[in-house]
Amino acid sequence: MEASFKAFVEKPENRQYVEAYQRKEARKALSQAHHQQSLAFQNKVLASTSTAQRNIAPFLKNRVLRRIIQFFTNDTDGDFAKWANNPQVLTMLADAKQLLDGGYVTAEDMERCLLAQLQDPQPGAHPELARGAQPTVRLATDQLVGALNEHLTERRRGNDHYKAGQHEQALVCYERAKSIVELVNALSAADALEVDRNKVAVYLNIAAVHLAVQHHQAAARMCRKALELQPQNVKALVRRSKAYMGRHELQAAEKDLIQAAELDPHHEGLEAAQRLLKKQMFLSSR
Repeated sequence: MEASFKAFVEKPENRQYVEAYQRKEARKALSQAHHQQSLAFQNKVLASTSTAQRNIAPFLKNRVLRRIIQFFTNDTDGDFAKWANNPQVLTMLADAKQLLDGGYVTAEDMERCLLAQLQDPQPGAHPELARGAQPTVRLATDQLVGALNEHLTERRRGNDHYKAGQHEQALVCYERAKSIVELVNALSAADALEVDRNKVAVYLNIAAVHLAVQHHQAAARMCRKALELQPQNVKALVRRSKAYMGRHELQAAEKDLIQAAELDPHHEGLEAAQRLLKKQMFLSSR
């Protein structure tokens, strides 16, 4: 029985059915995890003070703001009320709600902005939330394959938009792919490497979009995330060098290109980046 099932799975004509089943199982696992996280969040809120509950109540109907508030339950001291009673946090949430209700900003842009603000180490920010801000779901190999298939589908859509010059649509697809791959957590070391490989790929996809629209700081940040996982990724080094050049940080760009040349002197795009840097250094010295 086991042998016949394995033969069925390995047949090319059955691949679409196997992948569909894997996606279904991954969605089921993710749904169960989300349900458990929602219950834990609800219990944390109900266990807090009445003042804390009253403070956050106006924001819970908004998906983005609810997700941000849910991050407060990840406080390392378990002190949800500390955040729910913080005047700066409440002002931030109120301002965000006003912008979202007025249609001045998309939900995706607002979530990125709020997370960046919460992770900003400057005074008034709350870096301790960053340690627990990203929820993850531990998946077995078969469920992980389904989740990564979902991720790849979004990336392929993003690639199509990117090739057509539709950068905004490409970014939406890449961000969806990023949210999927950052949510999953592999059980085995081999699966963890595969997850990291897909993370790096989508980070570099997003960096390419930011470079195309000259959002150099955002591009550099995505390349940095990729290099944290794969320090010798030449594509990440070359793209970050372009982002640095866009910010006129020529010494940092040169350092990245030197390292990239040492790792792979024939890498596609390296020579063009070196020429661009040489031109910018010449112009800056005049």
